[in-house]
Order: sequence, then C-alpha cells, then structure tokens
Amino acid sequence: MMRVWRWGASAQLALTAVGACCLVVVVSAVQAVRVEPLPAVSDAAPAESLDAKVQERRQAAPESIVFAAVARDPFRVERTRPAMRYRLPGDRIPTRQPATIRRQRVPVIDLVGIAVMSDGEALAALQVRGRSPRLVRVGETIEGLELVLVDSVSATLAGSDTTIVLRMQGRSGGAEEP
Repeated sequence: MMRVWRWGASAQLALTAVGACCLVVVVSAVQAVRVEPLPAVSDAAPAESLDAKVQERRQAAPESIVFAAVARDPFRVERTRPAMRYRLPGDRIPTRQPATIRRQRVPVIDLVGIAVMSDGEALAALQVRGRSPRLVRVGETIEGLELVLVDSVSATLAGSDTTIVLRMQGRSGGAEEP
C-alpha cells in the first residue's frame, strides 16, 4: 500500500515564496553580470585636456603676484587678524550697534566647613549670603556653580565662565595646626 502525501495550504504558500525568491536571485545575478556598451563618442568637438586648462591658468597669474603672496607668508606666527573683515565690492557695511555686555552676577558664597571621608568622598558646607548653610557633594551645584574639588583646606566651584576657590578661615595649606 502506497501512502500519498498531501501538501497543506501553508506548505504550498511557503513553496511558492521559496520559488519567487529563487527567481529574484537569478534575475539579480543576470543583471549584475550583464555588461552595457559604452556610449558612442562623437569626433565633432574633442574635449580639452586637463593639462591645457592647467597650463592656461598658470599663465594667467604673473610671477610678481605669486612672489608677493609668498613674501607676505600668511602662516607666519606674528600675523594677526585684520581689524575689519574683508568685504566684496558691493557688500553692505553693517551698522554698528553698541555691544551689550551682560555680566553674570557671581553670588557671594562662604565656605563654612569641609568633610573629607576616608574613601575619598568629600562634602563642603557652603552658605550663600542671607541663607542657611547647605551641604554640597562634589558634582552638585549651588547658585549655578558646580562643586568640582574639595580638599582639606579649600573648595573649588566652577561655572560656565567662572571658577571660585574658597578657603577655610584660619587654615593654611600644609602642616596642621595643633
């Protein structure tokens, strides 16, 4: 007795998908290997060679201009930026507006105390004038300034363009007081 296998709908769909993929691979391989002929070149107007263009450009600048540019040495150390930016002929000259200098107000901060643990973690007790003291860890901010360094006698705060070093009153670096 011979057994007949019947394919289900999902198996037929899978077989159709495999066949389509094989067809796409074959068509892609044929397209990749095919060589297209080069376009025909007309003999009516030969293209200028690059050497002729370069030679023409070299003749356009007299040697005196080249030697003057070399003598000015744009890469010398003492050269500074000109007072006014170069403008092409016909460019508008911008109207000068008074520069508004916006100064950042640095808060008055006092260093009240320092604590340096044995594991290297450090705290500083900082007081903004008119407020109560606050414990600040390295990396935290107070009044827009970040506490970046704390040692046994000082604390360093840094802002966007400001660095403040606060020292403990009555302590100096080096030897400890008895």
